[in-house]
Amino acid sequence: MSKTQEFCKEILKVDSKIRFVGLWHDDKIFYELRKGMSPLLEKTEVEQSIRSAVLRWDTRMAQDKKLGVPDFSLTRYDQIYRITLPLNDDLLFFSTDLDCDILNTIHIVQNIKNELNP
Repeated sequence: MSKTQEFCKEILKVDSKIRFVGLWHDDKIFYELRKGMSPLLEKTEVEQSIRSAVLRWDTRMAQDKKLGVPDFSLTRYDQIYRITLPLNDDLLFFSTDLDCDILNTIHIVQNIKNELNP
């Protein structure tokens, strides 16, 4: 198992409400889905969604001189929360069920990200 896969699996362990963990690394997409979960998107849709999130993150970074560097981005959909976090030059994505204690989960993931940084 690669270091990236191990990292994604470690994030999945944070909360049983985390459905999906993805990593944008060196212009490649790596992701893990919680075992037993049915994916909400097809593989090509997941990849397009992550590529779009990378573009949105780049747009947010365009204002970093005035607003500061964003800690994370949180989007609430009808079925899930989706979170984007910076990870050095990469981006970490994860999604959760809506009944997740989302801010606490983000905080825990940020701490793990800082400790395990792949």
